[in-house]
Amino acid sequence: MIGDVEGCRRRLTTIDGGHPDQVREGVLGALVGLTGANEAVGYHVRKEGGRFFRRGFLTAARGAQSGQDAYEGSELLGTRWDPERPLPSHVRRFQGPTALLGRGFRDLEVFGSYYGAFGVSDFARLLVYDGARFSQYVSVHAVDGASLGDGARRDLDGVVEAASAALAYADRWDRELLERTPTVLLDAAGNVREASDAAEAWLSPSRRTQLGSVVRAFDTRGETLGSVRVDHASCRLVRCDGDQVRYVCMLASSGVVTSRPTLGLTDRQLEVADLLVAGATVGQIAEWLGVSPHTAKDHTKALYRKLGVANRVELARQLEQTPRLNARR
Repeated sequence: MIGDVEGCRRRLTTIDGGHPDQVREGVLGALVGLTGANEAVGYHVRKEGGRFFRRGFLTAARGAQSGQDAYEGSELLGTRWDPERPLPSHVRRFQGPTALLGRGFRDLEVFGSYYGAFGVSDFARLLVYDGARFSQYVSVHAVDGASLGDGARRDLDGVVEAASAALAYADRWDRELLERTPTVLLDAAGNVREASDAAEAWLSPSRRTQLGSVVRAFDTRGETLGSVRVDHASCRLVRCDGDQVRYVCMLASSGVVTSRPTLGLTDRQLEVADLLVAGATVGQIAEWLGVSPHTAKDHTKALYRKLGVANRVELARQLEQTPRLNARR
């Protein structure tokens, strides 16, 4: 019911589902129901080559929609939002276009090219963190000239904690599955023939469809080895020729983004640190980075030496002891 903050909060704290995407759908649906907005869209963000890229992945809607759940592209972050250095206010409450972009935001290129192009006339955005790890963000939209209104924004701020907890839970669930290196065997038509237990748990119907499309395109191009993304996971594909062509797909977390100071580390060393804390072996780190195991081991040694730690446990403690949010104004 629109405006029922307590009812929405109860719904968010009891959302359950057979898959992380069902939890996310439940959260987005609750936000639309609370505000009467046209839609709520979820986005994943990955870091690649020093740039951040985002992808719309789910939507809940009533009436007119923008289609931003299908958006994928680079994020013009500027100085107003850095996932690795979030302003505390951007994590603890929904932010509207005036707070994020400033007055006169409708005249800005970023608003016209990203929001205006999709018919979004007003929005409220929440960055979701699970501890120091950036999880995702959600954006509640009004479209075709409509406005959310101050009442809707106050209502959204009343469910921030419950919404963030549910979304972080879904992301953690996904991440734990991906850290077990799910493996899928597919035929050239993109049909799943075999899958490990972790892969079966991770593969929702929509992800099966995405993976099948990727494999068919891969087969059409005649490629034998490559890396692509499926949803927010990195997918390493290997072609196996025999009586019948088969493709082995190894899945892993994609584009880890964390909220903490750099500790003087390079982007590559931060990436290695995240992988080590997550439990990756040297071989897995080498595969992820596309380097030899020897080079991966050198990265690990340099990282330990730079931070003055001796093992993964000490590394995790060192990272946990750093401030989780940058308190800059």
